[in-house]
Amino acid sequence: MERFGKLRETALKQGGTITAAQARALGCSRASLAGWAARGRLERVAHGVYLLPEGMEDELFVLSLRSSRLVFSHETALFLNGLSERTPARHAATFPRSAVPREGVRDALRCHYVARELLDLGRTVRRTSFGNEVPCYDAERTICDLVRSRNKMDEETFLAGLRLYAVRPDKDLGRLDAYARRLRVSRAVARFLEVLL
Repeated sequence: MERFGKLRETALKQGGTITAAQARALGCSRASLAGWAARGRLERVAHGVYLLPEGMEDELFVLSLRSSRLVFSHETALFLNGLSERTPARHAATFPRSAVPREGVRDALRCHYVARELLDLGRTVRRTSFGNEVPCYDAERTICDLVRSRNKMDEETFLAGLRLYAVRPDKDLGRLDAYARRLRVSRAVARFLEVLL
């Protein structure tokens, strides 16, 4: 019982979610997890991820727990950065080119790939609607990604994101320019923002 108490306490700090790896670190075996799941004390929501019955499943947090290499990007990063009011129908994440996400993760996301040296450019953490922290690109990197992928996304979402960024009081145009140069989209970013600023 004491092990389940520690597991429950850890899970509650994460909105009711816990991974099998975290449970093992607390001294809980896979057999214990399976037993608790069979008795309804936990629910298996994904491979290696469990939820307490009173917890609310946080899809973004669960996805981030399933893959340490993902960074939420594009429309999902727009939403997490407050540059879109709509939750995307399908979340987007960026991975290093050399990474092959698990099938379940790949099926749940629109996957984008970049060179390993660009993966951490603009990487930060943002809180989901449930209060959990997930890896995400900052607003400036998100704008660069939108410009890079503008032909593959909804035009309304693209333009709304640019407009909201342009009126944002904490925008960092210097950082945006630095990112745009590294991602080789500086002319396109400048062209779009000239109209809005």
